[in-house]
Amino acid sequence: MKKNNILIITATLSFILFILILLGIYLNWPILKLDIKTNSLMQSIETPSMIKLSNYIGEIFSTKILIAVAFLLSIYFLIKKNKEDSVFSAATISIGAIFVFIIKNLVHRLRPENISIIEDDFSFPSGHAAMSLIFFEIITYLIFKNTKSNKIKIITLVISILAVLIISFSRLILDAHWLTDIIAGLSLGLFILIFCILFRKVMD
Repeated sequence: MKKNNILIITATLSFILFILILLGIYLNWPILKLDIKTNSLMQSIETPSMIKLSNYIGEIFSTKILIAVAFLLSIYFLIKKNKEDSVFSAATISIGAIFVFIIKNLVHRLRPENISIIEDDFSFPSGHAAMSLIFFEIITYLIFKNTKSNKIKIITLVISILAVLIISFSRLILDAHWLTDIIAGLSLGLFILIFCILFRKVMD
């Protein structure tokens, strides 16, 4: 019960942070000045090699690829006759992708003008941030659930957190997003993940 309360509090705080950022964009709150400063900072530290590497990271961990891998994982669990983990993996990644797509097309926030790559969709929230968090934390959740080794759990958690941070940072290096897009994406991803975990607990 205590763990559930922590999850509920975390999900609530994540949702509140997402809403505050969304309001800040519409109401032009001073927090948006941080976007400009961060964008300028990225321009001052980025190099051609960093941009190239960040572009590779963005392509490897694109929403389409993460969805595909998550569904392969779902099929694997189905073959192993683990229907619960199979449905959880497929449903969680799908819900994340749907919400990111809908919100992007409702908010219509433009990307930074100095973007280093070609993107044909909107900026808010960061799909890479949201979907990478959902994907890697699905893996983390399933490993925590199915293994008793604390060492494996810690290694998995550290790797997943680092992966999400690196992917998110790469989007800033490419000037593909504003900082608040990244934070909102992470907040949304965490909220969706926890919501799906809690829903599964209720259904079980």
